[in-house]
Amino acid sequence: MKSIRRGRIKRKYDGTTYYYWDIQTKREVCISRDTLYEIGRTLPEKVKKTIHKISLFKVPMTEEEQKDVLTLCSISISIWKGSPRISIEGVSMEDYTNDFYICMVNLLEKWDPKKGPWPCYVRYVRLKAMAMMYSRLKTTEKKMAEVRNFHHLNGEIVEDRSGFRELGLQGHGGRKVNSLKPKW
Repeated sequence: MKSIRRGRIKRKYDGTTYYYWDIQTKREVCISRDTLYEIGRTLPEKVKKTIHKISLFKVPMTEEEQKDVLTLCSISISIWKGSPRISIEGVSMEDYTNDFYICMVNLLEKWDPKKGPWPCYVRYVRLKAMAMMYSRLKTTEKKMAEVRNFHHLNGEIVEDRSGFRELGLQGHGGRKVNSLKPKW
């Protein structure tokens, strides 16, 4: 079963190097603190301009723009505390990453650099992604409950004894339907 498990990698951080999981290359990448601060200042504004251009002119992203957006998403999840921070049964990290990416792109359009830096805004993106994920899980759980209720019918085979069918039978030798009301 797919699920997000927290606390798998234990590392000692010295404050000068940071590690993040790159979504595009599917590898762990190490960057320095100065590079991270530079990315935190410039990359969100660059991606915001790209998203604005796309929504205005309805053109697709170039490869370089896609790489920038995925890098921003990767760093936001791994370093700037955008990960779910809890263990979640039934949801893989890829599913969460997709939700986070969608929320990040939607909320990046509304982000104002004058009000605060992007790393501080990542927590709102995380909360929005978690809400979106839980609402989807809730609807899926409702559907699964309906399926389980259907399959939890009593599996007794009931014989057609008197030539007429009692309420709840599905033909000769069908399954008996559980009901809350007694039959007498």
